[in-house]
Amino acid sequence: MDIRIVDDEYDIALIPTSMNRYLPEGIQVFDATYPKLDPKYIAFASYKAVVSVEGESGEELKNKILELKNRDEVLIKKKSKSGMKDIDVLPYIKNMDFTGVTDEYAEFTVVLPAGNTKNIGLTFILKAIESTLACEINYSIVKENMFDENMKPFE
Repeated sequence: MDIRIVDDEYDIALIPTSMNRYLPEGIQVFDATYPKLDPKYIAFASYKAVVSVEGESGEELKNKILELKNRDEVLIKKKSKSGMKDIDVLPYIKNMDFTGVTDEYAEFTVVLPAGNTKNIGLTFILKAIESTLACEINYSIVKENMFDENMKPFE
């Protein structure tokens, strides 16, 4: 999580204790640090997702997602400054690798644009998949890393 502290005198070591009092069970802040690089240089983020659809095996879901990647476009409506417009989500997917498949779920990693000018979240991609496949996807997502424009890990 990135937050901005406006009080230059605030001791960031207090952040975990202060925030943990208000967070739901299972979500916890362990540490707070100052960024080493300016966040404006963030260009990409990598995510790990575990996805499932009731009544389908992980292999079936994996194959359907891979079929979508081979389409010419996968459109979804996105709110913009000028109103709602259709966005093709496929060009945003830098790479997607399936890392595990079971009878119940499929697990994959994906890299998506996460910068100031080009940004799309994995939940948006999953909504596009749901819309195209006409199903409801159950998922959990972990943001694993952030990168600069040269795919160097962001610190």
